[in-house]
Amino acid sequence: MLLFLSFCFVGCKTYQANELPDKQIIWGSGGGFTGVVNQYILLENGQLFFEDGLKNTTLACNKQSKKAAKLFFSKCDSLGVADMKMNQPGNLYYFVKYKTAEGENQLTWGAMDAKVDESVKSLYDELQSMAIASKIIEKNKSETAVQ
Repeated sequence: MLLFLSFCFVGCKTYQANELPDKQIIWGSGGGFTGVVNQYILLENGQLFFEDGLKNTTLACNKQSKKAAKLFFSKCDSLGVADMKMNQPGNLYYFVKYKTAEGENQLTWGAMDAKVDESVKSLYDELQSMAIASKIIEKNKSETAVQ
């Protein structure tokens, strides 16, 4: 029984923003007049962080299900994000970065003539939808607590 509980605690580790594991999906946007970059970081355990480039802060968002997070990591693997090449930023740009213990690869686009792989754009859109939904839930919780 004690061995089982030990495995549960190891598998359920919660990370702090300043001590993240090697494996991450990072996505966001940047550029424009200010050059500010805002990004999200998703971990395999479902933890989600938002890095606000303007305020230079990292915020924990509502945790996603471990199953949903693993699906995004599987999608990155099946698309071959770690090996793709795309570096076509514009004044405003978007990116998806896939980090593992072996290294990291960032796909960047935004240039007017950029040819973006539809599967990458779809991945970005799905990640962004999840993040926006998470922020709304977090906002609703804090508003409810204030009332």
